[in-house]
Amino acid sequence: MAAITSLGIGSGLDLETMVTQLMEIEKQPITRIEKQKETYDAELSGIGQLASALSKIQAAAADMKPTGINTSYADHYKEYKANIINKDVASVTVTSGGKPASGSYQLGVEQLATNHRLATNGLKSSDAFQAGTLKIQTGKYDATNKTYTSSDSFEIEVKNGDTLATIRDKINGAVGNVSATIISGDDGDHLVLIGKDTGTATTIKVEATDTGTASGNAKKLSDVFAFDPTKSGADNKLSDTQYGGGKAQDAIITLNGVKATRSSNFIDDVVDGLSIELYAPTNKKNDGTFETTTLTVSNDAKSKVKDALDNFVKAFNEQKNVIYDLGKYDKNTKEMGILQGRSIMRTSQNLLKSMLSGEGVKGSKYQNLASIGVAFTKTGELELDSTKLTRALEADYEGVMGLVGNVINNVNDKLETFLGSQGSITNAKNSINNILTRLDNKKTALERHVEQVEARMRKQFTAMDKVAGQWQNMGNYITQLVDSMNAAAKK
Repeated sequence: MAAITSLGIGSGLDLETMVTQLMEIEKQPITRIEKQKETYDAELSGIGQLASALSKIQAAAADMKPTGINTSYADHYKEYKANIINKDVASVTVTSGGKPASGSYQLGVEQLATNHRLATNGLKSSDAFQAGTLKIQTGKYDATNKTYTSSDSFEIEVKNGDTLATIRDKINGAVGNVSATIISGDDGDHLVLIGKDTGTATTIKVEATDTGTASGNAKKLSDVFAFDPTKSGADNKLSDTQYGGGKAQDAIITLNGVKATRSSNFIDDVVDGLSIELYAPTNKKNDGTFETTTLTVSNDAKSKVKDALDNFVKAFNEQKNVIYDLGKYDKNTKEMGILQGRSIMRTSQNLLKSMLSGEGVKGSKYQNLASIGVAFTKTGELELDSTKLTRALEADYEGVMGLVGNVINNVNDKLETFLGSQGSITNAKNSINNILTRLDNKKTALERHVEQVEARMRKQFTAMDKVAGQWQNMGNYITQLVDSMNAAAKK
């Protein structure tokens, strides 16, 4: 909305337009500064886009680096795979960080590791027991020497009138390596004790101590619960060969003819870097040995390396195009990129080429990326020749990965410097921000000057308007007086 002013009323002149036009001339330096600021703001935005593009290339390089501190590029890209022919017998996997030797193994499974299980004779669900104590242990049973070494034990208190179900619940409520369940058969209920772990090292031993007195048909604990693996016959009231019981045993396998005994069916310490989970024994042959199934381990890093390099090449080309657009000049349309002609563009374009340099390892014939199939095209794009890369990896895997590692590390180091607090990008931003600050200060000073000039001009024009108005009034008076005199003379 235009300002309401009385300027020019006295003289009748369009003094407001004159002031406005004169002030437009005074404001021209401010307009030039604003245009300069727009140019520098655009350049600052372009540098931000340049930094973003270079950061994305750096991120693509970081994705190729090994995750472990002391892991080499060669080890990082090795693709270990394990397979087994008879999947009903076992499964095999490479452990995390494992580096198993490539080759084939013949796996035979003589027996699986099992839990120890003890069962009572058949009883009525209503049968009650006299008071007493059950001490339940797990430990190592040596069948050869008939010795037992306890490693864990717990006790439960049985009260007069407790049933199998009550005893089951007390065992399961205790902290120990044994659980209990009841199996109902044709001959009655059987309380079954089950070792929580497999192997002969968790063989169960049960001792019963009677503390109650006979009451009706209540049974004594010692007549039902007693088992010592070193004893046999009537001394053992619990059975591990019938009524749902089962002897504890270790897993026994052969690998390439070498026998190995383990307490678990999950075995990860026979072949370095491999985990084997057993499911079933292999068939026993007439000569007493066991059939085998083939287990294979392979290492193929080619596809993993190719995919990683392919991703890096794509990221590089995408961001290279972004950088190119910032500095381009189209002769036909006369259109220029935001940073066209700026020194930061020349520095960045030189960086894109130099950061992909890197020497190979000593003794390898692969000393640059072009030798393994990664090279610039005539249009400045990076291109990956998969066939050439595969041949290089097959010929000298360690050498190729040493070269790749040197190049990627070089990319990261150069970009880290370029984008860092003392780098070219930061220096360029700081330089432009300093210029913008000076322009802002200059603009503020000019705006104050313009305000002062306008105030002074309006004051002067107001005084002039007043004087002009007075002269105009006097002229009008004289004109009227002369007119009156002429009229009187005519009469």
